[in-house]
Amino acid sequence: MKLNSYGKSNMKTPKEILFQHHQSVVPKLDALHDRALDGLRPPPKRETMTWWELLRSLRWHLAAMSAVWVVVGVLNFSSSSGPGLVASGKSAASPAQLWASMRKTGGCSWNSRRTHRRRDRSAGTPE
Repeated sequence: MKLNSYGKSNMKTPKEILFQHHQSVVPKLDALHDRALDGLRPPPKRETMTWWELLRSLRWHLAAMSAVWVVVGVLNFSSSSGPGLVASGKSAASPAQLWASMRKTGGCSWNSRRTHRRRDRSAGTPE
């Protein structure tokens, strides 16, 4: 083993050996890399969607949301009182009051027939 002028040996370290070997192989690796990339196709360009394609892809979501809004509208319409009642300050009649009014005036045809039958039976007259 020879010593250099500084008192160190001239032996190469494993790191230096690997680095020297790597530098000799770099051009071959670069050529191999270029050939491999040449064989690949370029990434496809992203196509833009038209409005029709966008709406068509969302058709089930839009249908569901439309159905939800229809239900909300129906519930809102059915729960709101009429504009005349709100403007006049009167409260809406309760369902019991409406039912009593209909029975009293005979507003419901099936109910009035039933009431007349009861009256006829209680009076003893045949139907």
